[in-house]
Amino acid sequence: MNKVARAGSAISARAQVFPISGVLLANLAWGIGPILTVAIDMSINSTIFYRVTMWPIVLFFIARSRKAEISLRILRSAFIPGVFFGVSTIFGFMSFTNTSIANATLIGSTSSAMMLFIAPSYLKEKITKLQVLCAFSSFCGVALVVIAAGVLSYGVHEFQELGWLPGGESYAWDVSSLIPKDSLLGATLGGLVGFDNTTSWLQLGIWAIYITTVLSAYLAKPRTRALTPA
Repeated sequence: MNKVARAGSAISARAQVFPISGVLLANLAWGIGPILTVAIDMSINSTIFYRVTMWPIVLFFIARSRKAEISLRILRSAFIPGVFFGVSTIFGFMSFTNTSIANATLIGSTSSAMMLFIAPSYLKEKITKLQVLCAFSSFCGVALVVIAAGVLSYGVHEFQELGWLPGGESYAWDVSSLIPKDSLLGATLGGLVGFDNTTSWLQLGIWAIYITTVLSAYLAKPRTRALTPA
């Protein structure tokens, strides 16, 4: 029985790696979205049009592939949130061209966090002080893990500059022209998550491995020992 329980716990721990990796990739893609939007040769109106018209089609095929129920009742309940999401997307992409990348990124990142305080009253849900404290503690723990991963990535960069580690000239991205290190956004990202505008593949790989491994252990459910009859 103990072997079965240990095997189940190991499988559950491995299964958590995939959702965490997916969230990391999604956040990475969302984070570089403003840079790509400004860099591509396309008007902001065209970008908004393709973004707003394509995501419902993609979501529909994802729902159909997972054999999820799609009924008129579900579409009605999703209509108002969909309108708000569409408006948020439009204003988000417009901010990329009407303000700086730093302001657009901060607005887009903080607005979703602010909605966490507004949504419970709109959805008529009650949140206890214990839930707020637990959520705040979990958020701080995840933030510390991300900061530590940034420090590790920065250390890898320094060792590459000294020639102690290979791959210093093989960049995963080079956005130094868009986000200088001495800019507000570059300094903020560098201090919080160790962002480097010339990140090497080795830096990115070690950062991703550290984040996935440590967050999987941190967010894993506590193991419960099976009671054996006396």
